[in-house]
Amino acid sequence: MLAQIGLLALLVVMVALFASGRVRVEMVALLGLAAAFLLGLVPEAALFSGFASPTVITVLEILLIIGVLNRSHVLDAAGRVWPMLDNPRAVLFLLCGLSAGISVFMNNIGALALVIPLVLAVGARQAIPARTLLMPVSFATLLGGLGSVIGTPTNLLVAEAIEQVRPASFGFFEIGWVGLPVALVGLAYLAFASPRWIRNGQADEAGGAQRQRERAVQRIVPHGSALVGQDAAMLARNGARLLDIVLAGRQRPADDALRPDDLVFLSAPPAILDELDRAGLLAPLPVLGERVDSVEALVMPDSIFVGSRIGDLEPLYARDIVVDGLQGGGYPSGGAFAAQRLRIGDVLLLRGPPEALAAELDECGLMALASPPGGPDTPSSLLPLSLFAGGVALTTLGGLSPEIAFGLVVIALALTGALSLRRGLETMNWPILIMLGAMIPIGGAVETTGLARSLVEIVTALLPAANLPALLAAMVLLAVVLTPFVNNPSTFLMLAPIAVETAHQYGVPPEPLLLAIGVGASLDFLTPFGHHNNTLVMGLGGYGFGDFLRLGGPLVLLTASTTVLVLALRFG
Repeated sequence: MLAQIGLLALLVVMVALFASGRVRVEMVALLGLAAAFLLGLVPEAALFSGFASPTVITVLEILLIIGVLNRSHVLDAAGRVWPMLDNPRAVLFLLCGLSAGISVFMNNIGALALVIPLVLAVGARQAIPARTLLMPVSFATLLGGLGSVIGTPTNLLVAEAIEQVRPASFGFFEIGWVGLPVALVGLAYLAFASPRWIRNGQADEAGGAQRQRERAVQRIVPHGSALVGQDAAMLARNGARLLDIVLAGRQRPADDALRPDDLVFLSAPPAILDELDRAGLLAPLPVLGERVDSVEALVMPDSIFVGSRIGDLEPLYARDIVVDGLQGGGYPSGGAFAAQRLRIGDVLLLRGPPEALAAELDECGLMALASPPGGPDTPSSLLPLSLFAGGVALTTLGGLSPEIAFGLVVIALALTGALSLRRGLETMNWPILIMLGAMIPIGGAVETTGLARSLVEIVTALLPAANLPALLAAMVLLAVVLTPFVNNPSTFLMLAPIAVETAHQYGVPPEPLLLAIGVGASLDFLTPFGHHNNTLVMGLGGYGFGDFLRLGGPLVLLTASTTVLVLALRFG
């Protein structure tokens, strides 16, 4: 009993830390694993067993492959289809369908990273606001991830758990017989509801859409500018909002008239900033080098810059790259530009030598919202895609386990020069791998300590009837409620032992309950912080918290109900 109480208290603390966002997810998992060992909840022999799990190995291989596919421009040809379409609803449906289809074969974040440049380019070409497209596309990648065992890391955990309770192996597309109906219902809802909802959202010009159109930038007051000798209020009269001033010579009061070489931090729509630059009122910071290009770079979840201050981005400054500004859903309201901390989904406005930009974007976990200028040649789009398709075929038709099949793909990519293992491992999303490896032993402790059995008694006591549909609904509900605050794999690892114990207690097969938790953990549409994909599009689309509830709430109800119905019909 003491072990159960200790483990339950540990899980509660971990959920609180996951939800707070103040501690990195891998640190929460490692601290939880260390505490579980010190409390005697995880034996020494099992302490590092998670890092040798086939799930962790497969995720590592998929991340390496995705890195190659992201650099290979595999979607360039898709851009030729959209000029033939003039219906925004058709464009949205095809983009969501494409995003979901890609997400079947790679994790959600990789799929979204692959389609974001295409979504923005198509939106600009068809005069459809990015706000109309980005949230539905993000949701579509989460739905598409339900199509195969590699669609999300959670699916790999589902496959591993099911293989432990039945003799047969779990097929590559087996989760799709429940995931496909759920995805189709979700995509139909997105195509029907999103345009109507987005039009209503755009009416609020003081909300997220307006914030998304503005940029927070730093500029120099050049010699000869009409601002010289004027006070800072002159900028407001030109349509900009002053955030901070760094005086060129600090022996004068901060409210003194502007002088040459003063550095101002201001926010304004891009058109107004361009006009201030063209009129010679302000000027960008100088950049060394004969050739200088600009790029908008999205801060990805695995970026080394997440949480860093703009003044501390030494890898960029060492390559003579200047940070001109920042764009995000909640850009700063004041303070020094150098002191602003970066978050997932922020967009950095960078200028520098083309080769340096191309290299640093990849190494620092930044994604260009348009093809980065210059830089090294990218691998042929056909070779990486063909090798990846071969890995899928080896798994589905050849009977090889995913970790073996995709391990062969990684070796083939390395031998053909499409993948540099050193570079790939340097830029790897290690937090997700560390988190998985640390959480697997903790999930096992939920069962071995008897905590799962105790929680089952509490949960089932609250059910009006202990039949299969009611048990399925309870499992989906638990996963949907927990997953916005705990990442999806951790949600499954915490709840899987409860599902197995519930099945044993009520004499039902554990497989449908495990599937219910796995699918429910992917129905993460309610908050911008529950899944990294939602966090990314929040900044790009200028969404607010309520926007996710308005579009995502009905989507959760529809997809959760479909999950229960399909599983009940299949196993009832």
